[in-house]
Amino acid sequence: MGCSFADAKELHGHRYARLRGMAKVQAQCLLSAACQNMKKMAPLLARKAVALLLKILARALFAAQSNRCRGPFGTSNLNLEIRLVAP
Repeated sequence: MGCSFADAKELHGHRYARLRGMAKVQAQCLLSAACQNMKKMAPLLARKAVALLLKILARALFAAQSNRCRGPFGTSNLNLEIRLVAP
């Protein structure tokens, strides 16, 4: 909890209010809190997206190897290579 306030103060302008008036300061605080929440959500959503992508690729690879690509002696004719590149 304290880390959130320190982050807001140092990175999101809560040391001083940019505007005057209670409504304007409240709007600044709400926008800053929304920004902090989005920063926390981004890595979580990225991890879920990678997990979903790997699941889809695994299913596609399994389907390709088991159904479509069998040679005359039950061997696979398909050489698939998947490389994941970190952003």
